[in-house]
Amino acid sequence: MNRWLRGEVQSVQGDTADKISEILGYDILPVLHGNLVDLKKPVVSLKRAGYELFIMQDHLGDAVVSSEEYKAGDYFIKVDNDDMKDVGIVDGSLVYVKKVNRVSPEEIAVVVADDIAYLRYYKKENGYTILSASNHDLEDMLFTNAQARREHVRVIGKVLFSKNEY
Repeated sequence: MNRWLRGEVQSVQGDTADKISEILGYDILPVLHGNLVDLKKPVVSLKRAGYELFIMQDHLGDAVVSSEEYKAGDYFIKVDNDDMKDVGIVDGSLVYVKKVNRVSPEEIAVVVADDIAYLRYYKKENGYTILSASNHDLEDMLFTNAQARREHVRVIGKVLFSKNEY
């Protein structure tokens, strides 16, 4: 691999290129032929629960990411509300999400409750699951442990960063 990166190896056999592409998560053949490649991640809406449902039902396009961002996250969500406006995430923002099932209380989570996805701070406290928006006009969503189980409240991702495009 080092010889290839230093330019000592000028070609890679098909099977090797396929294996490298699989490991990196993108097709390396254009790079091997000297072409620049845009790395992209899907942009989805926040209307449905779960990554697979986002892709099948609410795929809005793709966003270009750096190689570091490509490795760090999984998808973008196009926000359609002002629930997290006090931290700069507003209607039209794109938030970059990594699929996880746990977050710390200071991280913004993608949380599913009864098949509806929300961007919220997530914490468990005194027998409750609490979903908090940064918009101070909105009240916290409180779920008892029994309600949280019944409504399948769960974290499916955490926000890595957001960006606003004008």
